[in-house]
Amino acid sequence: MSINKKVRASSIAALGEQIQSFSDKEAKEILANALNDKSVEVQIEAIKLIGLLNEQNWNLDLLASKLEHINPEIRKQSALSLMKLNAMNHIDQLKLTLSKEKDIELKKVINLSIDRINQWHSKNKSEN
Repeated sequence: MSINKKVRASSIAALGEQIQSFSDKEAKEILANALNDKSVEVQIEAIKLIGLLNEQNWNLDLLASKLEHINPEIRKQSALSLMKLNAMNHIDQLKLTLSKEKDIELKKVINLSIDRINQWHSKNKSEN
């Protein structure tokens, strides 16, 4: 991978189509590794892409661990991706993050994520 963080972030964003079209294992591995890239921008792109791919095969524990990151944008994107993935197993972690979060706007996003995940699971439960 490039030493330029903007090139790495753009590369991560471009992996989405390859992963969806070809179920490319190497591309998935690159994306998973990008969650721990030293660049915040690369991590954010990876987190967003995982949420957009809407696959349950990701390491959601690693994604949820980003709720504790020092960077608020990483915390925000993690909450949104968990919401998009309907990550019911991470509701408690979202609630804990919500209780500790100081940023009011970020609290709203985390609360929205919790509500949407709960709504999705309630709806699916009643349909079964």
